[in-house]
Amino acid sequence: MATVERSVVRIDRPEVQQGMTPQHRVRPLMPAAMRGDFAATDPFLALMEDWFPRGVFGKHPHRGIETVTYVVEGRIDFPLTLNMLPYTTKANQRRARTDQSRYMYDLASAVVHRGKLDAGHYYVYCRQGDQWFLFNDDQVTAATEAELPSGNVWRDRGRFDRAVEDYDKAIALAPGFAFAFYNRSQAHYLAGRFNEALADASKAAALNENAQALSLRGLIQEKLGARDAALADLRRAAALDPSLSQARDALQRLGETR
Repeated sequence: MATVERSVVRIDRPEVQQGMTPQHRVRPLMPAAMRGDFAATDPFLALMEDWFPRGVFGKHPHRGIETVTYVVEGRIDFPLTLNMLPYTTKANQRRARTDQSRYMYDLASAVVHRGKLDAGHYYVYCRQGDQWFLFNDDQVTAATEAELPSGNVWRDRGRFDRAVEDYDKAIALAPGFAFAFYNRSQAHYLAGRFNEALADASKAAALNENAQALSLRGLIQEKLGARDAALADLRRAAALDPSLSQARDALQRLGETR
């Protein structure tokens, strides 16, 4: 994986200014961007700090553009525990006199995007206590640290064997985690290992019968030439989720026009 290194070339201390009304105060935190020098603030476009009392605006003046988003295509590694002390003003003080435990942060959630920069699907892992959960649309299932974004990244990059290794670890830690079987089935399917994919899709459907698992199993059955079994799974998937285009398209391809 490529490593990107950045260095601090300038520190700005912008002044607080009057905003859109006398009660509105603003401070542009990236003056270079305000001058149009976006190369100096790459990857950020703009960041504004502002203060105003309740009732000054009917709607926030920056509505719709408040969030700074930086999209990276590829894998991002992150620690489960992060020591923020080196990034504070106390980093230059004697470490022996600093209570480092006050600056330790545990990862609480991770938002994952599958797809390309202009399209895809979001889901999120959240931790409550020592237990992780996966929130995927209307499905909430138990998860593990090993299942945190890794296998899906390898699968989306075409590294199916590497993805399967990560899913194996997740399943070993949580044998009842249906989504891990579903993901491993997808990896096997994309690699052309249809018998292995069928076994995992069947396990996923047995643990948690849902439209996605049944639709995937239907596609696998189609590849294996089991048309009747494929139709049964795809019909059930379409009945559970009529909006699932994957199942609808497959039914039409198999001659099901109803």
